[in-house]
Amino acid sequence: MHIREPRDFEAVKSKRQARHRIKKFRKVVFVCLSIVMGFILVGYAAYLRPYPAVAAKTITPTTPVGQVALNWPAVGQAAIGAQGQGVMAETAAQKPVPIASVAKVMTALAVLKKHPLLIGQQGPSIPITAEEVARYNNYYSNDGSVVRVEVGQQLTEYQALQAMLLPSANNISDTLAIWAYGSMNDYLVASNQLAHSLGMTQTTLAGDASGFSPQTVSTAHDLVLLGEAAMKEPVIKEIVGQKSAVLPLVGTVYNVNVFLGRGGITGIKTGNTEEAGGCYLFAAERALADGQMVTSIGAIAGATSLGQAMTGSIPLLDSFYQGFSTSSVVAKGTVVGRYTPAWGGPSVDAITAQDTLLLNWRGSKAAIKVQLDSLKAPQASLAVAGNLTAQSSYGKTSVPVVLASPIAAPTWQWRIFRR
Repeated sequence: MHIREPRDFEAVKSKRQARHRIKKFRKVVFVCLSIVMGFILVGYAAYLRPYPAVAAKTITPTTPVGQVALNWPAVGQAAIGAQGQGVMAETAAQKPVPIASVAKVMTALAVLKKHPLLIGQQGPSIPITAEEVARYNNYYSNDGSVVRVEVGQQLTEYQALQAMLLPSANNISDTLAIWAYGSMNDYLVASNQLAHSLGMTQTTLAGDASGFSPQTVSTAHDLVLLGEAAMKEPVIKEIVGQKSAVLPLVGTVYNVNVFLGRGGITGIKTGNTEEAGGCYLFAAERALADGQMVTSIGAIAGATSLGQAMTGSIPLLDSFYQGFSTSSVVAKGTVVGRYTPAWGGPSVDAITAQDTLLLNWRGSKAAIKVQLDSLKAPQASLAVAGNLTAQSSYGKTSVPVVLASPIAAPTWQWRIFRR
């Protein structure tokens, strides 16, 4: 018979308590480790979240207008510009003065607005009546420039425009205006409206369509705008570039613009009366250094004589074209933008990587456009960040924009604890 030894209840109890403490400790450790691992996982997930690219604030550099030493005429007022550019420079004294036969350029524009012609077309015929003959006699007796006409004669619209613009016939100018608009008054209303639409705010057309009346006045500034509009009209451009033409009854007539071909001059119109003195509206074409052709439009009004006005055109043209050059409009290293990281740290400048060379007229501004990309950090110094484009009416160029210093990546603390 086996006899069981008495159990040590205290020892058993102690062992049970020890095992319970160990179990409880393990549970606490497990919970703590779980919490820690949870924090680690949450932090790691936060760390792995994409962080934003660094956007830039652009800074468009100013390009100051340069100086061009233009050779202005000593007497009268003058202005000069280019086709598509309007007036680019003018003398200070711009006040309305009589413009004599230069007004015929407006007559040509107004007539063609009412009765358009294409190159090669003669247009409708204009009958010559006793009224036209009386008009011829009136201008002739007052020393106006005329082309002889006879009752029953007919001129095509194109021939009439030649007679008006080449030998500068005052009588044909009025004939064309009344033929196109029905009356001189209606023509003057329409021509003044046309002048206003061209931006000729200091121009008044009055009395007749030829400019013989001293009440027809304008400024050199406005005349450049008129010349620009005229040279856009192919028929006018063709006619004012002709040295001569053959007309019915009178035969060969010659262009009074004897400077055609000099200094690249291709037109447009001379004018002279006792009240107007000399007035010259001229266009010229010359090639720039890169070979592209530029059409200039210039005007001289209020000169002592027509010869003085015409002679003054060549030095003015020479100095105008000398104003074109290829130069740096934005220097290398110019700050054109700034990157500021969302996580703090120093801002980083974006700078031009090289000089921005552009063909332009020194007296006018270039248009500058800065395009900067949003960048993912980190970025090294001199990393390409975008480009700068400079554009004038005569050229366009683009240069790279780079970082002046590195963009650092965000710290791990920022990546984890950012909102």
